[in-house]
Amino acid sequence: MLRYLSSEYGAREDCRTFLIPTPNFSSPFAMLKDICLGFGIEPKSSRNAQERLFNDFLVEEFAQDKNVILFIDEAQNLDNKQLELIRAILNFETNEEKLVQIVLAGQLELKVKLDNRRNKYLKSRIVMYSTLNALTLAETKIMIATKCQYDEIINPFTDEAIERIYNQTSGVPRSVLKMCSLLYLLKNEYKLNEIPIDEIEKIKDEVAV
Repeated sequence: MLRYLSSEYGAREDCRTFLIPTPNFSSPFAMLKDICLGFGIEPKSSRNAQERLFNDFLVEEFAQDKNVILFIDEAQNLDNKQLELIRAILNFETNEEKLVQIVLAGQLELKVKLDNRRNKYLKSRIVMYSTLNALTLAETKIMIATKCQYDEIINPFTDEAIERIYNQTSGVPRSVLKMCSLLYLLKNEYKLNEIPIDEIEKIKDEVAV
């Protein structure tokens, strides 16, 4: 979802976007430098200098009526110091508007971290929350059909196969797609005409459901 949003907004003339798909930084400064590089800003040798350069960039983009948007996926992997950096970045603002918009996405552990007292100031700056529920069986069928159509392959998943996949994954989209991918690979490897539904229970541990 974040890749889609980053691509859609990044294609607009009035937006500058950067996506961090998997945050894995040794320090907040390393994270800040990566964010700056993502926006084409040169690295500096100190955090203060890097923050000043980033702020200057944001002011310039604001003067050109451009929205700067930072997307961070798997944000549950951010530690408290890195979350504090996010809060500090959100302090870059004019008297009326924020200079940068930040979208955090992650597993439910992210909510637990934001509820921590150490992160209360960041939490107070969050404008909107959204929690995605697992898919229903009907939604799972639609997602699989749409994915097959997007990849230009004939949908090999029967209603029975989809129902068994759904039962093993509880409708979690990432787990559904990973299981479908494994089953499709098995089908092609053994030159089968149908998805090997008897393998579904055997591979459930591989998709971490």
